[in-house]
Amino acid sequence: MMLRPYSTSERGFTLVELMLAMAFIGVLLVAVAATTQQMMRLYNKGSTLREINTVARTVVRDLQQSVGGASPFAVGYYAPGAAQASRVAVGLAQASQYNQHYYVAHNEHGQVVGGRLCTGTYSYVWNLRAAFADPGDLQPVANNATPRPGVQYIRMRGNRMQPVRFMRVEDSDYSLCKYSKSDNNGITVPVLYGKKYFNVFGEGETNLMLYKFTITAPQDDTVAKRSAQNKTTQPVTGAYYNIRLTIGTAMGDENITTQDARCKPPAQASTNQAEYCAINTLQFIARTGQGGL
Repeated sequence: MMLRPYSTSERGFTLVELMLAMAFIGVLLVAVAATTQQMMRLYNKGSTLREINTVARTVVRDLQQSVGGASPFAVGYYAPGAAQASRVAVGLAQASQYNQHYYVAHNEHGQVVGGRLCTGTYSYVWNLRAAFADPGDLQPVANNATPRPGVQYIRMRGNRMQPVRFMRVEDSDYSLCKYSKSDNNGITVPVLYGKKYFNVFGEGETNLMLYKFTITAPQDDTVAKRSAQNKTTQPVTGAYYNIRLTIGTAMGDENITTQDARCKPPAQASTNQAEYCAINTLQFIARTGQGGL
């Protein structure tokens, strides 16, 4: 039997071919990773926007229903001897003094950092994002800790206090807008026994907070003139109210130093934070169930 001669035409891959194949696979994996990362960023951004829009609709509906079931309430006052423009109460003590159902809270620098609104059906308590230097300040603190000026807390079990974000309370007596010792001058939210406390923002994946909140009634020149002539303080009420608020994430990349809160440009945002930033400003009308006083 004759043997076949050994053929030298059958050979494997050269080193160059192997290197080229590995380089191609490496480029392909990098492209897949980059595409996946971009898709995740888009998903996170979309999820954040969807949550903030859902919460915004919930807040509008909640406030309109609360105001719609209430009688007219005071959201400002005309001071005797002052200009005819109305004023807003600053602090719980002043709200109690002038029988106001809406007031703002200031910090040590005179900056608005929170407030309360008592409609006569429900009362609302909130801290603004400006009250906290860092999102970590939203964590509970001990009861004996020194509270931040203007920040409002609710007492928890275990001798802890939790900073309020945006809370609704059943309060037909306007109790949260009346000065009391248990309220600690507006620092701690008093416990209204038998009443329900509700987080209006819900418990979503994103830590949402209020950036701004204002409520105004139409200017009434007749009441303003009567206040000036009689040298008496007159409340500002109305059949409807103009509410404006700004809701946003509290990730640390939001720009809150300008008049209109907004997210920082991607180039200025910290790593992976820009995709979670979203801010929404709402303005709407809420009508009371009865006519103005």
